Amino acid sequence: MAADMTGTDTPSPSKPATINLQDEPQKGEDKAGSERDSARMNDHVRIRFHDVIAEPDTEAQSSDRVWELSDQLFSTTKHWTYRVLSLVLAVPCAVCWGCQFATLAFCQVWCCVPCLKVCDVKLLCVRRVCQGLAGACIGPVAENAGKFLGGIRAKMTTETV
Repeated sequence: MAADMTGTDTPSPSKPATINLQDEPQKGEDKAGSERDSARMNDHVRIRFHDVIAEPDTEAQSSDRVWELSDQLFSTTKHWTYRVLSLVLAVPCAVCWGCQFATLAFCQVWCCVPCLKVCDVKLLCVRRVCQGLAGACIGPVAENAGKFLGGIRAKMTTETV
C-alpha cells in the first residue's frame, strides 16, 4: 500500500490489496493487545471455531473449502462484532464501572472501615471480660488436661509374620 497526497492508502501497482480474515493484528495495529489481559482473567472467552463446531466423522462432513470458509467467516464476524460493540459501548461501560468501583472505594474508606473501628473500640471491654473469664474458668482445666495427657507414653512395635 502506498499513501497518496490526501493521506489515504491506495493499492500500489506492484502489490495487490488483500483482506486479512484472521484474528491476527494488521500491520500498524497495537501489538500490546496480547498484554491487555496479562492476568488472564478472560481466557474462558477465547473461543475459536473449532471450540464450537466439530464434524464427527467423514460421512457427516462438509467439503474442506466450506469448512475453511466457515472458519474464516466465524472468526471475522466474531472479530468485527466485538469491535463494533466496543466502539459503541466500551466508553459508557468504562464510565459505569469506574463509578461503581469509585463508589465501592468511597464506601470502604468512609463507611466500612470507620464502622469496624468503632466496633473494635466498643467491643474492647467485652473482649477483655471474655479473655478474663476464659483464663479463670477454662485455663486451669486445660492446664491439668495437658499435664495428664502429657504423661502418656505410647510405644509402637510392628511384627512381621
